[in-house]
Amino acid sequence: MKLAKSILITSTALAFVSCSETTENKVTDSHKEVEKTVVNTATEQSSNSKGHACDYLSEDYIKSKFPNAANIKPHSSDSPYPTCSYIFQENDEHYTIGLTIARAVGDVSMLETSMSFIKMEKTALEGFGEKAYYIPKLGQISLYKSGDLIHINCSDGLKNTGREALAKEIAKELLGKMS
Repeated sequence: MKLAKSILITSTALAFVSCSETTENKVTDSHKEVEKTVVNTATEQSSNSKGHACDYLSEDYIKSKFPNAANIKPHSSDSPYPTCSYIFQENDEHYTIGLTIARAVGDVSMLETSMSFIKMEKTALEGFGEKAYYIPKLGQISLYKSGDLIHINCSDGLKNTGREALAKEIAKELLGKMS
């Protein structure tokens, strides 16, 4: 059990670090290959009764939230957990938006443990699950809710800077869909 928790914590920390890379470094050259990866990951997790990250964050969601979005592409992820992520542009602004859900990780102490690996500024948040943090450099909200660790990130896809207000807005919408 301790080994499983150690693997979970290390993998979660790696997922955070992978989010800090620039878009150019993370997007593969083949749009179709990334789409295939997203679809395969969604298929693997579709049997989970709580749903996969792609059930909540989808291209349709991006289009409804950002009506002028262009060049919407699935974004590759190094996370070992079900993740959905997109890059796109709207009105000359670049965005990267992602959702990672690690199901049935235990209690809220797992969030604290995973946060201890993130050596960046973080701020406690209220109103997002049982406990939550915002990590400005990543533009990421990490939270614990009903046994799950959930990471929602929203950043400028080129400058790799967070978009806090938008991340909070998207987090509330996606968490509402998950309830």
